[in-house]
This record gives sequence, structure tokens and C-alpha cells, in this order.
Amino acid sequence: MRTLSKTRVAASIIGIFAGLGGASHGPGEILQGNVAPTDVMIKAWPSLTALGGEPAMTIIPNFMVTGVLAIIFGVLVAAWAGAYVETKMGGLFLILLSIIMLLVGGGIVPPFFGIAAGIIGALINRNAAKQGADITKTSIVFGTKGKNSETVDPSWKNLYRVGAAAALIAALVFRRNIGAEITLFTGQAPPNTVVGWFTLLHDNSLLGLSFLNVFDIVDYALVGLMFLALYVALRRTNKSFMFIATALGLAGIVVYFISNTTFSMLSLSNQYAGATTDAQRSMFLVAGQAVLANGNPGAIYQGTGIYTSFFFLAVAGLIISAVMLRSNIFSKVTAYVGILASAFDLAYCITLAFLPATDVFLLSASGLLLMIWHILIGRRLYQLGRSRQNMGALTHD
Repeated sequence: MRTLSKTRVAASIIGIFAGLGGASHGPGEILQGNVAPTDVMIKAWPSLTALGGEPAMTIIPNFMVTGVLAIIFGVLVAAWAGAYVETKMGGLFLILLSIIMLLVGGGIVPPFFGIAAGIIGALINRNAAKQGADITKTSIVFGTKGKNSETVDPSWKNLYRVGAAAALIAALVFRRNIGAEITLFTGQAPPNTVVGWFTLLHDNSLLGLSFLNVFDIVDYALVGLMFLALYVALRRTNKSFMFIATALGLAGIVVYFISNTTFSMLSLSNQYAGATTDAQRSMFLVAGQAVLANGNPGAIYQGTGIYTSFFFLAVAGLIISAVMLRSNIFSKVTAYVGILASAFDLAYCITLAFLPATDVFLLSASGLLLMIWHILIGRRLYQLGRSRQNMGALTHD
């Protein structure tokens, strides 16, 4: 078992580095724009002459789409390698993901490392089957799963109920970035100047606050409660990684609270409206410009804190979803939806600096998947909270 555990770790590490290496080709391909490659063989980073331009291949007739897919499948390869490489069919699926990454611009070398990790994972599973080991299969990187061993602590039933309510409310009422939905359905865009913001907040405070993402503050607070409930529910699967995920998630939420400009802009707007001299109004305009520099929902590029928060929450969601794969408490569908949502969020964080035109697609996809993920989590936490007997193993329905 000791040797087998070391082999699992090796397979996971190789697969994770393969996925991250493949994803690193994506930004270079995206930077080449919305144009068609002249050949199947391409250079992901033509300027990196020391590395031969980072050679890759693609069957997609578009550099931009190739880059986005390289990032998405690179993240999926890394996540799968960490969570599921040694399980039944896990190695074969990792090989399939690596082949797809090869075909969509994920480089030449990284996919072959991913294939190697998949082969190692398949051999691990084959050796375990030969030994006839009727034991719980474990994942060194993202947790353990006992076939009938996981239990839910009944003393936390109230937290499960609170987490369920928070997840469902976050999904159905206080969704992330409601301002974008307002623009989509009404055609009204947020202001792009300080005076525009002050005027909107004075004339229509609710609309202005919505564009400033005031409801995201409520959404993130609800997601924080959901994370706490998930930590309690999944800590017996892998306490270490659930602690890391929960800490990252809560850190991301705190960073967002600090970075959100809603109430600062509202206060400055009120003071601007009450100013009696041009000097006072000019002072408030300068202050408003400084606030928007840290986070302007009407701009393509928001402040560092906002994107740091997105990144932390995306990584936290990816880890939690990977742990779910190793658990018998949540369904595989819930785990896969969470992985996809987190992958789109991570792709958004990575590509925005290189190709902001993709942010609408990525945010829309992740927003829809997050809503579904929260609903599935809320439903399951509600079931755990109302169960009369949590003493035995609880399997998902």
C-alpha cells in the first residue's frame, strides 16, 4: 500500500503539471486574435523564440477559440488528475482529456505527460483489482471515499439547513452580477464616468446600487454560509483540502467585501449632490475617480481586489467539487457542474487581461453553471438537515 500511495501521488502530480502546462498555451493563442491558423501545427507563443514559439496543434479554425479551449481542458486535466486518476476508468478518462487538450492547442509535450499520468492511473486500478482488495479506494490529492463509510454528523443539522437556504437564495434571488442581467434585459448600461455614477445614484438609487453590485454583497455572504455547511458535510472525506477550500472561499469573500465600491460611491454621491461650491464638487469627483479605480463595474477592467476574489472563489469551488467526486454524500452531477463552473471562472480570470472580448461568454457560462450548482447543493444540504437518522452512511439519491 505504501508503494501504491507513492505511485498515486506521482500520477496526480504529473497530471496536474500537464494540465497547467497545457492551459499556459491558451493566453498566447488568444492574443493572436480572431483569425484562422494557416496550418494544423501552430505556435502558441510566437515571441518565445527560445522555446520554438511553444509549438502546439489545433483542429479548431480559430486562434481565439483554440486558446479558450486550451485553458478549459488544461484546467480539467489538472483537476481530474488530482481527484480521480487512480479510480476505475479514471486513468482512461484522463487520457481522453489529454488527447482533446492536444487537439485544441494545449501544446505538444503537456498532453503526453497527461497521457502518461492516465496510463499510471489505469495501471494502479488494474493492480488493485488483481490483488482483490475489497478496500476503500483513496485519492492522495483530493480526498478519500469509503463505499459505505462516510457519515454525516447529526449535531450540525441546523447548519445544513442554514447552508441549504443560503445556497438556494443565492442561486434564485441574489445572483452574482445582477447588473449584467439588467443590461441584458433592459439595454441600459452602467455609467462610465464619475458624474454619470453620481447622477444615477441620485436619480435612481436602486438601479445605481444594482449596477454597483450591492446585491453581490448579499450573495457572497450567503455563499460563505454555504461553504461552512459544505466544510462540515465533507470534512470526513478530506479535512485538509476542505479546510484549504473553505479558507480560500472565505478569504475571497472578505476581499470582495473590502473591494466593493457600492457604499463609498453612494456616500460620495450624496455629498456631491449637497456640495455648494465648484471646489467641493471637484474634490468629490476626484475622490469618486479614486474609488472607481479600485473597482468600476462599468469598466472592462475592474480592480485587483475584485479579480483576486474571483480567483480565490474559483479555486475554492474547484477543490470542493473535486472532493465531492470522492464523497458518497453529493452526486457526481453536482461535482461535475461545480468543476465546469469553476473552470469557466478560472478561464475568465486568466483570459481577461489578454482578451476581454471573451468575458461575456465566460461569465455567462459560469453564472448559469453556478446557479445550477448552488441549487443542487441547496437541495442536498436540505435533505441532510431534515434527515432523522444521520448516524449511518448517507448516500446521495
